Amino acid sequence: MILQFSLAAEPLPYETASRVYQKTIVQLAEMIGRHPRLHFQCFVSIRHANQSLCTLARELPNLSLSGYWWHNFFPDTIRQVLNERLDMLPVNKQVGFFSDAYCVEWTYGKAVIVRKQMAQVFAQKIAQGQYTRDEALAIARAILYETPQSLVRMVART
Repeated sequence: MILQFSLAAEPLPYETASRVYQKTIVQLAEMIGRHPRLHFQCFVSIRHANQSLCTLARELPNLSLSGYWWHNFFPDTIRQVLNERLDMLPVNKQVGFFSDAYCVEWTYGKAVIVRKQMAQVFAQKIAQGQYTRDEALAIARAILYETPQSLVRMVART
C-alpha cells in the first residue's frame, strides 16, 4: 500500500498558500517512522522544504518523493528540485512526474514542461561530467517509468 499526500499547502479564504514549518517536517518523520510497513509518497508544494524531505527520504525506507505540485510548478523550481533530488536520492526514492491537472490536456502540458526542464538538468549534469548520456537516459527512465511502476507494484506487460 502506498499513501500519497501533499505537504505545505495551507488553506486561505479563497486559495491556498505554500508554507511549512520545520517542526512539521520533524513530526512527519516521526509519524512515517512509526509505520514502517506502509509506504508514503510526498508531493511538496514549497521549494525550501525539498532538501529536508530528501534527507528524510534517504533515512526512511518507506518514504519517496514525487513530482512538483502546482504551488511550485515553475521551470526554475522544477530544475532546482530535480537537481537536489538527483544529488541526494537514489532513483528508487523519486518519481519524476505527478499531475493534479483537472483535464487530460493540462496533464499533457505539464508533462511537456517537466520533460523540457529535465532535459536541461540532465544536459547540465552531462556537460559537467557527472553523468554520461547513457547514464542520464537510464536515470530519466527510472524516475519516470520504473520507480513509479515498482512503488505501486505494477507489472509491465510486453
